[in-house]
Amino acid sequence: YAQKANAAIAIVRAEFCYWTATLPLVLNTSSITRQEILNLLDQCGRVGIGAWSGIRSGHHGQFTIGKVEVVDPVTIQSALAA
Repeated sequence: YAQKANAAIAIVRAEFCYWTATLPLVLNTSSITRQEILNLLDQCGRVGIGAWSGIRSGHHGQFTIGKVEVVDPVTIQSALAA
């Protein structure tokens, strides 16, 4: 089946009004500080992620940093292995 040039294609995407994510990070603090990482993540949250994010003229996908906790790297490796 051939598609017509410039034909509109309907794309359906799910919308999550409230969402959370856990992002474990292992930092080399001799290269970048914890605060610098938090600042970068904060800026990313203002733009957003996904197809309807602010970078694509949308208003979805923005996030804020809710909770930050420092965990021993061995604990993280054990959790990821489970």
